[in-house]
Amino acid sequence: RVMVYRETKDGYTGTARRTFRQIMDRGFSDGTYPTAKDWRSHLCQIFTDVRLRETLEMRAVDTPPVEHLACVPAFFVGLLYDRESLRNVLDLLDGFEADDHRLALASAAKSGLKCRYGLRSMADVAGDVVRIAKEGLQRRTEAGLERIDATVFISPLEDNLASDTTFAERTLDWWERTANPSPERFVEAFRI
Repeated sequence: RVMVYRETKDGYTGTARRTFRQIMDRGFSDGTYPTAKDWRSHLCQIFTDVRLRETLEMRAVDTPPVEHLACVPAFFVGLLYDRESLRNVLDLLDGFEADDHRLALASAAKSGLKCRYGLRSMADVAGDVVRIAKEGLQRRTEAGLERIDATVFISPLEDNLASDTTFAERTLDWWERTANPSPERFVEAFRI
């Protein structure tokens, strides 16, 4: 894996996009060799699905449109911070094998909700998971642990399921409908 940057006393500096193995063998461009701090920094630059740091960090969602950012924490709070929801989603996913997950993940990147997750459609599985998360968020709201209107933040996910269209597909549609699309116009259109 390539090490992207290094923190020095002067701030962050690039590493000429060399692998950590190359840096271990030959050192950084300034002639110094990596320290334990550099190793930790490098591990933070590797974006696997799960990373163990001070907490268990799960990579799950790339940024949705800014107006829907709140759906991400609402979804995970409703799903993972409510015991009944956690039990329900584990029961739901119990019949799936690791290969089902890997195949669905690769297929979802190309086909969105239209792909398969094991023997079920991704849209059906996602619908069940979103419903479970919303129910968990509702229980937390009723217990006074969340804002009264917290479940409204789940609505963008329900809208995606109802339209069978993901945020990514909507972004691609924007790109295709834009005259003379360019990275600069894309950044400007979606800048926060």
